[in-house]
Formats: sequence, structure tokens, C-alpha cells
Amino acid sequence: MADPVAPVSNIIRDNVADGNASYGIAVDDAGPGSPGNTVVGNRAHGNREYDGSDGALMPPCGKNVWQANDFGSVNQPCVSRPGPEAPGA
Repeated sequence: MADPVAPVSNIIRDNVADGNASYGIAVDDAGPGSPGNTVVGNRAHGNREYDGSDGALMPPCGKNVWQANDFGSVNQPCVSRPGPEAPGA
């Protein structure tokens, strides 16, 4: 997609994105401050690029929140934040 528009203030929840030709779950950077997206409870493995990717680099992940996802590979550590501990664990 030429010149994609970065997502802003979205919730990306409970998706499975395995075996894609490029990325699994990804959000692009919208520039300074980066949009406030929430990416939670998703699973992605075996994608050609990264399974989880955030385009905001300064600061890492900007205002995007990544939580409780299951990714095989990520482009930066803030994408693989651990989720809350399961009850009884």
C-alpha cells in the first residue's frame, strides 16, 4: 500500500495472524507523539517480517500499548510486554 495512513486510537484485540507474506500485527508511526492504539490478546507466528511490529521508534512504541500478545518475533521489546498473570498461576 503506497503511503499508508497510520491507525489512531484503535483497539486491536483477539486476532490471529499467522503465516503472512509480510507482517502479522503492525501499526505504523504517525509522527511525533505516535497515535494511542491498544493492541491486546493477539497471536501471530511464522510471518515473513515481524509477527508484532510498531513503527514508532522515538520513543519506542510511542503512546501505543501492547499487552498480553503471543508473538514469535517483534521489532522492538515494547511490542512484547507481558500480559497479566493468569488466575491461579
